[in-house]
Amino acid sequence: MTVMYGSTGTPEMAALADTPRPTSRNGTLIFVAHASHVTDELADTHDDAVWVSSDWLHWQALVADGWDSVLFEEALTRWDADQNMATEFMLRVNDPAFNDGTDVTLYRGMSLGQTALRPAILFRAAALRIENAARELIREFRPNRIVYVDCRAETVGLTVDQRYKIVSMVCAEHGVKCIDRRPNRAIPVDDLPMLPEANLQQPGAASRAGLRGFVSRAAEYVFHVASMIRMAFSGRRPRVLMMINTSMTRPLIDGFRKNKPAVTPILFFRTQPKSPGILLDALKSGAMYIAQPAAQPTGGRPRAGTRARLASSAGAQTWGMIMSVSMDGNIRLLDRSP
Repeated sequence: MTVMYGSTGTPEMAALADTPRPTSRNGTLIFVAHASHVTDELADTHDDAVWVSSDWLHWQALVADGWDSVLFEEALTRWDADQNMATEFMLRVNDPAFNDGTDVTLYRGMSLGQTALRPAILFRAAALRIENAARELIREFRPNRIVYVDCRAETVGLTVDQRYKIVSMVCAEHGVKCIDRRPNRAIPVDDLPMLPEANLQQPGAASRAGLRGFVSRAAEYVFHVASMIRMAFSGRRPRVLMMINTSMTRPLIDGFRKNKPAVTPILFFRTQPKSPGILLDALKSGAMYIAQPAAQPTGGRPRAGTRARLASSAGAQTWGMIMSVSMDGNIRLLDRSP
């Protein structure tokens, strides 16, 4: 047993810096991501194995039980990324929207390609983390084979096949045999500590009933109706729909209160922070909240009174999109298409 005990005599969490590294070399690495992946069959078949877990809590259990194990993402601490990688990273995820330097997805001044930027960033980041962690582990342990059960980054956007393909390609690059031992049944997302992408709706999520969901929807419509009434009596100032990261909401609101631009900011209530303080400050800054537009089938007949129409029916002169808000509250309006 390698359980660590503190001065009180109670078990403590293992620290990466204090946990001895496995000394086994030229043997087997077994990639796992869940406690159910560690089986007696694998352990008996590969007595020289080093278990590589993608789950920090699972790695803690492996250490406590005395298994030779390492945390998968710990290998990233030795990843010597090029200084230009950040620029290269963003260029690559933007590539599909551009042809010879021109954004071919522009529609009425808005880049449709940019709507896929967030999942593209998350997926590419997850792929790079898996790729480079696997490469560093191969460099350190010089294994003859990798038994692949599962491995993950911090998000769950990559499919089972995509994750396996990344590791198998790295193995082929280094001449390491990759043995596919993926289970037939996938681990439910709720049993994993990784974060699902916010923009990827889980099956059945829309139908989950509950008091919290009811209150949230009720508040959304209350703010929507109140904003419609306010629009009707607030004059004909240009109104700008702002679709921004939630971390930018506070500096945006502070910027509007400080600079008092001649536009009315409009935010989707559902995607923004809902703490009373932020909501109150947003209303003081002149912001208006609207409900999320209802999705319509392609070519379908739009419903009368759809929320998207209500959002613009109060006589908005200008719809635009704020794409950049600096931390000091300065706002750059990149497009204001009528």
